[in-house]
Amino acid sequence: MSNSESEDLTLADLDHVLKLARLKLSDTEKPNYLKTLQDVLGTMKLMDQQPLDHVMACTHAAHDDANFRNDVVVDYGDLNLNHNAPDWDEEFNGFSVPKIV
Repeated sequence: MSNSESEDLTLADLDHVLKLARLKLSDTEKPNYLKTLQDVLGTMKLMDQQPLDHVMACTHAAHDDANFRNDVVVDYGDLNLNHNAPDWDEEFNGFSVPKIV
């Protein structure tokens, strides 16, 4: 990587980012994270230099024409839930369950 803005990052810049992210690193970890941050920003700068004039903007990584299945309505008739329930409450037309407090 050539001499770029990302290499100009200092430990003070890293400390500022860590403060904003509310993260803490030991003094021995900071140089490694600074190098990683410089590498990431350097890669982003390289990507920013690429010609994108003929690249279409998209909202998803893959174009899909929403291949959905057709909904089919099936009438199962009366399921007789009240006959299958151990305790049926006619007032609420549903299963009766014990009260849990």
